[in-house]
Amino acid sequence: MGYQIDLIIPAMLMGGSVVGLAFQLGEKLDHGKSLILWKTLFIPTGFVLAYSILFKEWLVFFVILVFLLVITYLFLSKDGSKKLDKEKIEELKNKMDKCC
Repeated sequence: MGYQIDLIIPAMLMGGSVVGLAFQLGEKLDHGKSLILWKTLFIPTGFVLAYSILFKEWLVFFVILVFLLVITYLFLSKDGSKKLDKEKIEELKNKMDKCC
């Protein structure tokens, strides 16, 4: 009990986890949403989240966690883009039928 741990090692591992999570979630983004903006918001905020865990800043942790959940929801939510795609497909089908 009470072992001294150099915080650089868990910080590096947690930072790698943040980047990996940003990459994995970035693959699920719709084509219309900016991957660069997603990573620019998610990665530095995730680093702050990891920092708050290491230094036991629980208020910062919960505030940042809520922020990350909100931006994740905003970026990953389907905002009717599938409906637009279906409408465009039907429109193109009708144009092709009339064409030939």
